Amino acid sequence: MSNNKDTAIVEAFNKGYRVINGEVYYQGKVRKLDYHGWCYCFGVRNSLGKRINIKVHRLLGYQLFGDKIFNPELDVCHKDNNPKNNLNHNIILRSISERPNRN
Repeated sequence: MSNNKDTAIVEAFNKGYRVINGEVYYQGKVRKLDYHGWCYCFGVRNSLGKRINIKVHRLLGYQLFGDKIFNPELDVCHKDNNPKNNLNHNIILRSISERPNRN
């Protein structure tokens, strides 16, 4: 894992955070999500007590693909390029060279 956000994804997963039908659940309850113009995020305290924002599609990517999402040559992305669509079938791994420009 390359950074604190990657570690936070694994910690959140190990604590029981899950993406189900595009919603983030923790202890049986739906978490409130923030939209930052390019993706949905939610906050989790890491093992040091620091609040880290986790991108929903990255947590779902971890659920689907495991540690592969931490490969710096790969990108977790939305198949339909709609950042609001966090359904399982819409999250894919692709090479960063395939990433479209966001001008």
